[in-house]
Amino acid sequence: MNVDEKTIRTAVYEEPWSKTYVFKVRQMLFEVSKAKNWLSDNLPMFWSKEIWPLARLERESNK
Repeated sequence: MNVDEKTIRTAVYEEPWSKTYVFKVRQMLFEVSKAKNWLSDNLPMFWSKEIWPLARLERESNK
């Protein structure tokens, strides 16, 4: 076989891991969006991200 060792390494080791990782991240983001949708539909006092300030902004203003 005239295949570069790096190509084999990428195909065997890195590619399956990255696909699994991407799948898990997408699944987690989907679950978060489902939870946000449920909260906004069922809680009268749910504040969206447009209303609630970012924690990063609060930390910067507290310096």
